[in-house]
Amino acid sequence: METALAHMCQGLALYDSSGKLIFSNHRLTHLLPGPSDRLHAGIDMAEVMELMGLPRNRVKQLHRRLSTHREPDIPTRAVLQNSDGRLISIATQPIPEGGWVTTFEDVTEYQAAELKLELLARQDPLTGLANRAFLRRRLEEAVARMKRGIPFALLLLDIKDFSSINDALGETAGDELLKSIAQRLKKQVREIDTVARLDGDKFAILQCNPELPKNTEALASRLMECFRIPYQIGDQSIIAFVSLGIAIGGGDGNNPHELLKNADMALARAKQSLLPCYSFFNAEIDSHLKAQRELENDLYEASRRGEFSLHYQPIVNIQTGQIIGFETLLRWWHPTRGWVPPAEFVPVAEECGLIVSIGAWVLRTACLQAAAWPPNWYVAVNLSALQFQDGLLPTTVAQALALAGLDPHRLELEVTESVLLRDDEANLDILSQLREMGVRISLDDFGTGYSSLSYLRTFRFDKLKIDRSFVKDLPQSDSAKKIVKAITGLGQSFGICIVAEGVETRQQLEYLQRHGCDEVQGYLLGYPQPPEEILDAYLRTSDTKAVTE
Repeated sequence: METALAHMCQGLALYDSSGKLIFSNHRLTHLLPGPSDRLHAGIDMAEVMELMGLPRNRVKQLHRRLSTHREPDIPTRAVLQNSDGRLISIATQPIPEGGWVTTFEDVTEYQAAELKLELLARQDPLTGLANRAFLRRRLEEAVARMKRGIPFALLLLDIKDFSSINDALGETAGDELLKSIAQRLKKQVREIDTVARLDGDKFAILQCNPELPKNTEALASRLMECFRIPYQIGDQSIIAFVSLGIAIGGGDGNNPHELLKNADMALARAKQSLLPCYSFFNAEIDSHLKAQRELENDLYEASRRGEFSLHYQPIVNIQTGQIIGFETLLRWWHPTRGWVPPAEFVPVAEECGLIVSIGAWVLRTACLQAAAWPPNWYVAVNLSALQFQDGLLPTTVAQALALAGLDPHRLELEVTESVLLRDDEANLDILSQLREMGVRISLDDFGTGYSSLSYLRTFRFDKLKIDRSFVKDLPQSDSAKKIVKAITGLGQSFGICIVAEGVETRQQLEYLQRHGCDEVQGYLLGYPQPPEEILDAYLRTSDTKAVTE
């Protein structure tokens, strides 16, 4: 028993019913901040506490609690700081026969570790600002105060082109920039306000009790102004501009989720400007953005649930009238929206980056379905400029062809000038790799961009597609006729096949036949149809009768 008491982790003191010390273990002497010769049997509890270097006022409070607390199974607990600055945890347990047993434990390191964990739980480790979880807690408190008439505002900030800065200077410099931005933000607000880093280059400020909206607008203006000052990161001088979205508590939301969402929509509107600016949330103006966000979420769900399908529109040889191929058209049937037009959802898919995975699915599916067609039919698939960004497009195409067992010459990939505008050399290299595989390359919407002629010199396209905007005015419009003649003339000069899309009338078809067009497509020649209907609708026609008759 003496060995166990001497080596236990806590210091122990045993008192009789009058509060006199009967016994103390060896560990207790090590916890004393001063000499231990005064610690002996017979001194009272108050003297022991004073020898421990504990504050007298707290010792008296503990005495009062012990004098009124005699529940044998419920110890009295306290954590007090002694004269050495250490935190001592004290637990005093009444003894049924009278008296007390008290244990003392040094919990300084434990409390420091707990404090560190608590700090990590509410603090961004890089910048030292509040994190998203702590901001949400502060928002909940602000919402509660708002019900008592105390206003607040939520400001979200996004660093413009931060990813480009990070790529150019490296992650270390990017981290230094974020820390500098955090310090600059803290200098622009009051102590009662909260500055948080949400993630990446996105920050938030919770402005408490402002004189709305004047003070909030003044803060936004100060923030825009302070970000005009360059940051010095190493030997680099960097200007990091911001976009800013603002939501006002109450009018723009009554809970943290709604306020964050609405401030984020205001931020999205601000980011649409080419110049740094701030924007207050406006329900009417931001309804379009809200609808776009909902559409974006629906697109992710559509991709996960497999709601996309492909339809195919016939492409006809203008001289023979025979079907020679089909253009692939992406379709989306939404459970509640019904058919969603591609012009509505494709730009959103490109904006959120989902078009890359959707495009890969279109390539695989189109190749698999085209493999069941007659071997003299080809399939044309449109590509987005975003599919060129990661350099993996040739691999994706090769895998789609191999999976379907489709001859590469039966696949035609349609690109627009935007592909070449983004990165001439890299994207031309990708197009060359695709050509080497045997895939044909078509330049879509020809004549609508700025640099079409230069592209004909740098890359040998297999086809040029005359945009429907020129075809629709044939043959009435003189300017449309001149443009079509110029494009077909270019095709003949370069030896490139010319395709006209959007052909809807017999007059348009006859004009294109007379002026050197090679292939045509449009509602006059056939509507887009699902794959299961193609063979029934067109195979007999293709074999026995010219479509254009």
